[in-house]
This record gives sequence, C-alpha cells and structure tokens, in this order.
Amino acid sequence: MAMAAATSRRLGPAAARAHVVRRVAGGGGARLGQAMAAEVAWRCHSSTRGFGDAVVVPMPGMLLTNSLFGNGSRLADALGAREADVELGEAAIRDSSSLQHAAEQIVTGLGRRHGPDVRTVLVGHSYGGYAAMEVVRRWPERVAGLVLVSTQSRADTPGASARRRKQIEILKTQGLDAVFEALLPNLLHGTACERPALVDLIRTMANAIGAEAFERQVRACIARSDQRETLRTLPSDIPICALNGKEDKVTPPQCLREIRELLLSREASADTEILGGTKGVAVRAAALAPWCARLCEGTGHLAPLERPETFHGLLSEWAAQVHRAQQVHPSVQFSWESGSMLRVMKEFVGALSTCLAA
Repeated sequence: MAMAAATSRRLGPAAARAHVVRRVAGGGGARLGQAMAAEVAWRCHSSTRGFGDAVVVPMPGMLLTNSLFGNGSRLADALGAREADVELGEAAIRDSSSLQHAAEQIVTGLGRRHGPDVRTVLVGHSYGGYAAMEVVRRWPERVAGLVLVSTQSRADTPGASARRRKQIEILKTQGLDAVFEALLPNLLHGTACERPALVDLIRTMANAIGAEAFERQVRACIARSDQRETLRTLPSDIPICALNGKEDKVTPPQCLREIRELLLSREASADTEILGGTKGVAVRAAALAPWCARLCEGTGHLAPLERPETFHGLLSEWAAQVHRAQQVHPSVQFSWESGSMLRVMKEFVGALSTCLAA
C-alpha cells in the first residue's frame, strides 16, 4: 500500500493508474491484491481534495470579457478552487488567431503564472468552450475539471460558416455597432433585452474586445475542429459539467443533448474498462468522474449574466458531487472460482480502511 501511494504521489492519479495497469496485466493472484491496493492509492491521491488545488480559468465567448462570469473569486468559491485567473483565459480568447493558438496560450500561461504542475478547471462559454475542448484534447493531464457553457462539440456547418462570413461583411461595411445590434436579440431570453444595465454591460464587453479581435474570433470559429470524439474519449478521471440556457437561440438545447449523448457513450466505455485479472478472476473499477448536463431555466445564451445565482448554484452542486466522489470507496466488482479470494478481499478491505483513515 505504501509503495502504491508513493507511485500515486510521484506520477499523479491518471499516470499512476496507467502504471498499475501495466504492472498487473496478466499477473497472478498475489498481484491482484496489489492491483486493488494501487487502485485505492490512485483514489486516495485526490481524496477530499475536490478542486482545491486547481486554478479556475474562465474563457468567455465571442465579443465577451470575463465580466460575463462576474467576480472571479465567486467563480472559484462556487467550484471550491484555490483561485481564478480571470486574465489568462480572456487574453487567450481575445488575442489568438486560432483556437489551437488559444489553447497553447492557456497551457503556456498556466505554467508560467502558476507553476508547471498546476491543474486547471476550464470554464468555457460558447467560443471559449471550443478553446477549452482543444486544451483538454491536447493536454488532458493539465485539466482537473471541464465546464462547458452554451457551446457545442461539432465543427461549423456550411450554413453556419456562411452566416459568419456575412457577419464579417457587415463588420467591414457597417461597423461593430451594427454587428452588435444584430446579435443582441439572439443573446438574451425573453424580456432580458429590456434590462438596460444588462444590455449596457454586454455592449461594454463588445467594445472592449473590438472589431479586429471579433474578426479573428469569427474566422477561428469557421476553421475549428469537430470535438465530438474528444468528449467521447475524454479520460475517465476528468469531471465534466455541461450547461445550456433553456431558451438559448445561438446554441439551442439540442447542442446540450448531443454533448450528453457523447458523455453517456464515454460512461459506457469506462464501465467496460478492465484493470487486471487472473484465470477465473476479473477486476473492474468503475472510476468515471462525476459529470452532468443541465439546462438553466429562464436563460438564453448568457446564463452566467442572466441568472448568476442559478449558474453558480449548478456549479456548486457539481463541485460538491466531485468532492463526495473522491471520498468514497472505489467500486470494484469481482467474479471468482477460488475460495481464497474471500481472504484476499478481507485483507484488501483492511488495507482500504487504513488508507482512507490516514
């Protein structure tokens, strides 16, 4: 057990688990007990931690700043994280010429500003969600959690790309104000457009981003990759929270339904993961991190602004679920033909109790 825990501390939870799989593949009964102990050590690596060691990186959508999410400390509090870096994600989204470049800026900045080993909870809204998925596709080991807000996993359709090119044409011929006025009715739900303070805040964010950055964002959207496979095959130890406004006209609820189907497929794949075994003995650990796909009632495309209490409440619920999941015993299923497995299990439970009490 001590050796397994040391492996977990040295390699981190995901790498330690892979190390265990390699060590026990094809092993005998004695190694089975070692495999179970190492799996416990993998869980204990993050036991009771939640997102406490992670840095939240908010990533706003097009023509938006981190004012979308309100106070950064409130976002960190909702997720139980140590802090939120409100500058890193906004700068990457605003200044990058492609989503690939934005992802690189996030990871590079994370190491430079917070250390090479720090992990992040990415909170990506719309266009920021596209960048967040690119980060987790290329650097999953740096991601402690993924929050996707009013976004989608597919690449642009030809029709969507044509509409974006029309936006660029309007931008060049009529200016950013004309683009904003055309977008506004689709951003907010119902009578939210009649809330002057809310509209003024959105307009202020758009002006802060500016025409040049908006054109870069639109062109990056047209060129973005399809990320469905990214979500379907995401490592099982990364928790995910997907949220969408129930009245969102930009990324309607069917976009959330598709993300949910991808995550269900991921869950089914995780349920059949084989960690090790011997003749007559099979071991399977159901270690999929908590995930959710939720609609935000009474909101359009800008749920964090339209219903901030609801938005932060949903994040808090999910973060609490992640915290609780890291405290429970690993779910291990056995089938055996040898009565000696009962002795192995009793020894394992004793070791497990010692580990969890430490």
